[in-house]
Amino acid sequence: MPPQITVAEPAAGLSTHDSTPPLRVRYGDLPAPGEPAASGIDASTLRVWLDEVERTSLFAAGSDEAVAEVPAVLALPDGPHRLRATVRDRAGHMSEAVARFEVDTVAPTVSVE
Repeated sequence: MPPQITVAEPAAGLSTHDSTPPLRVRYGDLPAPGEPAASGIDASTLRVWLDEVERTSLFAAGSDEAVAEVPAVLALPDGPHRLRATVRDRAGHMSEAVARFEVDTVAPTVSVE
């Protein structure tokens, strides 16, 4: 049974004004029906891409999640973005999660006539 993985932050479909948003990927491994235990996550296999550029090195990976913050030097421009992550369990099964989100740092303008 493949591991479970989700992009927790930014949530899929989110629109944010933060061009350096926090990034969080959660993962876990459950036993398959009839198995006494899961094989467990191999956190060393975690790979994360932001807008199709591999950014795994930004993440601090733990046993059930990996977190990062986009550094100022890599601030995201306004527009759509995609965070994709993969991880394997110790049995070699891989899973992938994808979240698309939008950065919009331009404040709305209001005109009074």
